[in-house]
Amino acid sequence: MAWPTPQEYNEAVQSPQVCFSDPELKRGSPALTPLGLPRPISGAFASVYRIDCQGRSWAVRCFLREYADQQHRYSAISERLRGANLPCMVGFEFLARGILVGGRWHPILKMEWLDGISLNEYVGQNVNRPDVLRSLSRRWIDLMRSLKDAGIAHGDLQHGNVLVRAGELKLIDYDAMYVPALSGLQSHEEGHRNYQHTERTGKDFHADLDNFSAWVIFTSISALAIDPRLWKLPNAGDECLLFRREDFENPRNSKVLLTLEKHGNLQLKTLVSHFRSLLTLPLAQVPSLDDSILDAKAGTQPGGLGTTGVGTQGLPNWIADHIDRSARQPQPEPHESVREVAPIGGAAWLYDHLIDEGTANRPHVPVVHVRYSLTAWSVIILIGLLWAGWLIAWVPGVILLASTPFCVAVGTAMLLHGYRAVNPTQERETALGRIADGRARISQVERLIGLSKAERTRLGEPLAALKRAYDDLPQKMDAESVQLDRSLATVLGAIDVRRRNSQVEYDNEIRGIDDEFERVGRDLETAVRDIESRKLQADFERDEALRELHQRSQSAIARFERRKSELASDERAEIDRLLQQARSLHIKVALAQTKVTASVVPGIGEALAGRLRSAGISCAADVTYDGVFGVPGIGEAKANALVAWRQWVERGAILSSPPSLAPGEVGRIKDKYARLIQEAEGKIASVRQEERTERQAIDQRHAASKASLEAGGHSAKRDQAAKLQQARSRQEAGRMKAASALADRRRRLDAEEQVERRAHELRRDALKSKFQREKEKLAEEYQAEKGRVVEARKRLDQQFDEWNRSLFRLRLEARQDELALERLKIIGPWRYLRLVLIPKDLPLPASAARRE
Repeated sequence: MAWPTPQEYNEAVQSPQVCFSDPELKRGSPALTPLGLPRPISGAFASVYRIDCQGRSWAVRCFLREYADQQHRYSAISERLRGANLPCMVGFEFLARGILVGGRWHPILKMEWLDGISLNEYVGQNVNRPDVLRSLSRRWIDLMRSLKDAGIAHGDLQHGNVLVRAGELKLIDYDAMYVPALSGLQSHEEGHRNYQHTERTGKDFHADLDNFSAWVIFTSISALAIDPRLWKLPNAGDECLLFRREDFENPRNSKVLLTLEKHGNLQLKTLVSHFRSLLTLPLAQVPSLDDSILDAKAGTQPGGLGTTGVGTQGLPNWIADHIDRSARQPQPEPHESVREVAPIGGAAWLYDHLIDEGTANRPHVPVVHVRYSLTAWSVIILIGLLWAGWLIAWVPGVILLASTPFCVAVGTAMLLHGYRAVNPTQERETALGRIADGRARISQVERLIGLSKAERTRLGEPLAALKRAYDDLPQKMDAESVQLDRSLATVLGAIDVRRRNSQVEYDNEIRGIDDEFERVGRDLETAVRDIESRKLQADFERDEALRELHQRSQSAIARFERRKSELASDERAEIDRLLQQARSLHIKVALAQTKVTASVVPGIGEALAGRLRSAGISCAADVTYDGVFGVPGIGEAKANALVAWRQWVERGAILSSPPSLAPGEVGRIKDKYARLIQEAEGKIASVRQEERTERQAIDQRHAASKASLEAGGHSAKRDQAAKLQQARSRQEAGRMKAASALADRRRRLDAEEQVERRAHELRRDALKSKFQREKEKLAEEYQAEKGRVVEARKRLDQQFDEWNRSLFRLRLEARQDELALERLKIIGPWRYLRLVLIPKDLPLPASAARRE
């Protein structure tokens, strides 16, 4: 069957009262274009129309393709959504006979119409409002978490299928949706290419189907919240948010990914780096959005650091067993980059208040002591004065030659001392050592925290095992109850089999008795049918003989009747023939008697009349056109006049001819044919008399035969009736005996069933008592174990909180050391000379700065 096209749907929707089967849609009207035509929202798989129905609007989804399991899929999806009750979903109804197109019914999907805007439009409107986009990303995480908890995957997450309505996110278009009831099937769709993993196919149909699409949308929104200028990138917002299919297929050459990775914001770099790593994973291994985000917030980023030998005094034994006392700390390179690590517990926001990242990246420059600058300038001025004095001859040359090297040496020594003072090599090494030590301690504390979490989980395992055992008791009891019920069912089944067998034996015995009675009845019916059959045969033979007799008689009568009809026709034909002969003779005589004279034909004088007579034309009978035209003096006109005169004479003869034969002649003909017809009627009467005589003979023979058959039938019926009465007596006696035996067997089987049911109730009561005792025992053990676990976890939580505080303090100190290391810059010789000669701010080591 050909599936309707969008144009055919468009034509059908123009008449809702005709095309829709749903009563509410019949009363609605479609949204129209300025031209007055229905306005569809067309996609690759369906056309969607808005139908307004008395204050309520519906979205009617008309499918452009047919799938055999379409109704099964939507039924499973509808049932799952009703059970999950997710606020992000929209209720719908699948109508198998929804819309009439081209004389055929086709399915539709009736959904509530949402007056929202698509995700890309919402992002475009709020791209310069980072707080709105951050709130949107948090709502997106909550939405994905709710889908995961419900075991549902949308299958086609993209900007067009995510609507924002009053700040809330709504999902539409459920064609590709996965619910647990559809497990094992394949997807009919593969989703929007700019939001799906490159390896996705129709075989990928499971609960983790949306993980990659969720990451694409989350990364795009988070990046735009950090830097709205990214919305101006090429193709941003055009059938995508930021990323396109080409970025997933070739991430190494993706301009969008390269732009984001070169961004100055560390958070954006980290997010994009994580997203790039997802592109290398198979679709089934892409983590879900909620778990990954929570792990990223609560964990640490790898820094390539090892552990150090930290003392284990005061730690629990289970932690001390995991501490490697011989581990050595790998020393970082002097210029190794240090990654920023967020504290556990989601306290990364504290960095925004403790450290100003904008100013921390600029090295602080304390003011250098003025003595370095004054010393340098004093030496320069002294040498200048000496040389000036020598030039004006008041300073001896010997003093000049002796003092100049001295001043140069003193100045050089002072400059070297100052250069060493402003270049803190030793303090840089000390700072690097502190940073490495801090990293080692942070790594050790993080490991202790991880072990603490594992121990906390391990402590709950016995409690969980008791809880599972307690929770499993009803199931175990149900299982054993089921087993008891099965045993009872087996016994009762055997009793039912015996009961059915008894019934079968009774039915077979009754059937045998009834068969005997029916056989006698059939014999009687056979004898009666034989008599009746012979009667019917006699009737048939009589009817057949009468039919043949009647056919012969009717054939002869018909032959004579046809002869009578022929005689009447012959009579009329003979009268007409004789009348026609008389008329012809009259016309010939009239033509011969009318002579050609000058007075009878206009224009014909006596001379022309003589010429005509000479040519053999003396009367009207001799006039013909060809005969008179050749006579001298007779032209065409006079020839026509002569022919017309002849026709006038002929008409006059016809009018004067006799209208009928003479009465005597007609009487003679009628008498002749009357005798012939009377002879035919006499033969017909003779045939009919013979038929009556033969019919009487046939009826007499049939009556004698039927009387004989009636007598034989009455005798056979009397004999069979006697036999039937005897068979009925035997049947009633046999039925009573069989019913009594069946009742006895049923009473015995009912007694056995009651005994088995009573025994089953006793066994069930014993089972309940057993499980009640086991339940009370497990409850006592659970309460005892719970008290122990609570105390142990309380101690662990106290230790965990202390380690968290220590970890935050260590990270803060490490950050401060890294900033201090940034401030300990190395000053080159020429820059140092320039700054000394032109005094400006010079960096000093921390010790020098503190002294100053």
